[in-house]
Amino acid sequence: MLARLGYPMRGRSLPKQCSPWRAARTRQPRKRAKRGAGTFADLAARYLEQHAKRRNKSWRQGDKLIRRHALPRWGKLQAATITRADVKAMMGGIEAPIVANQTLAAVSAIFSWALKEEILPANPCKLVQRNATRSRERVLSDTEVPVMWAAFGDAGLIVGSALKLILLLGQRPGEVAHMRHEHIKDGWWEIRASQCRASLGPALKTARHTASGYRSLL
Repeated sequence: MLARLGYPMRGRSLPKQCSPWRAARTRQPRKRAKRGAGTFADLAARYLEQHAKRRNKSWRQGDKLIRRHALPRWGKLQAATITRADVKAMMGGIEAPIVANQTLAAVSAIFSWALKEEILPANPCKLVQRNATRSRERVLSDTEVPVMWAAFGDAGLIVGSALKLILLLGQRPGEVAHMRHEHIKDGWWEIRASQCRASLGPALKTARHTASGYRSLL
């Protein structure tokens, strides 16, 4: 059979790059991946239900970016046909650099999951450069703090109180949103390690003076 394919059989080994079995093994995963991917809309929906909702607490933010910036462009396209050039074009169509970076991360998460699950053979977001951004960190001045505090009071009891806690404690909005009545013990706000990425030392010192006042709201 191999002789009929044109390969010399006497005294020489078959080159690995010419091996029909090697070629078949290479083609089969790609064929299976492309056949099972479907449209990008289908892939995004599968990722959302099978992975994001189960393992990503901030899945709503990523899903919002996908629906706004990716689905209008790629929703009906076969996911396997989307290229790096398509990703760059999508990013170029988003005016805000930070939003473009966030959308790139959300899209890349879908393709990375599909690659891991052998649904797609590659991630087109790989090697796509993020936009350069400036740091948004800034310290409020002594005159700005009272203005912000008053504005928070107009946001309603629950939302306003949450915003004031963020300002006082320096904690992330997600951490404050997960605060519960049982988390406040003897005037201390105890945050589970799984809910916090940074050191809690300064936050806990402030929490002792502020958490008790907000306990009735939780």
